[in-house]
Amino acid sequence: MELKLPKKALVTGAAGFLGSHLCKRLLDDGYEVTALDNLFTGTKRNIESLMDNLGVVPNPNAFTDTRDPNVLACNALGIIKGVGDGRFDPDGILQRAQIAAIINRAARVLGKSTEGYSHSFTDVSGHWCDSELGWPVGNGIINGIGGGKFDPNSNLTVEIGRAHV
Repeated sequence: MELKLPKKALVTGAAGFLGSHLCKRLLDDGYEVTALDNLFTGTKRNIESLMDNLGVVPNPNAFTDTRDPNVLACNALGIIKGVGDGRFDPDGILQRAQIAAIINRAARVLGKSTEGYSHSFTDVSGHWCDSELGWPVGNGIINGIGGGKFDPNSNLTVEIGRAHV
């Protein structure tokens, strides 16, 4: 019996000229593509066709305090929702709950099933991030602070950010 595994590919530099074309070719060939890019040298223009494949159209008026195309693309994908009242707060400080949600939502956009995962944190019951924690915790991406706690409202520090990424 032949084992058929799904065709998967990870493309780094996916927003660059070569990476964006490689992503398109792999998608056309039936691959599940995970595309990564820090947009240091690549551009959003190069991944617009990928966004088109997902039916994503950024709303230039999604936030009153930013017009950053990368933020607007992440908003259109459902990864970033802002802080309320139509604001993104580009100068704000990211909290642990927010990064957990961003990681979970990005996984969904990349085709990962985030359903059916759970966590054992005792300090997030009723918190908006409760339903966003299962997948990142279950995959070892997010950890608590000890004692069964997550501390969702604490600020994300550089040290914690490195551990999360």
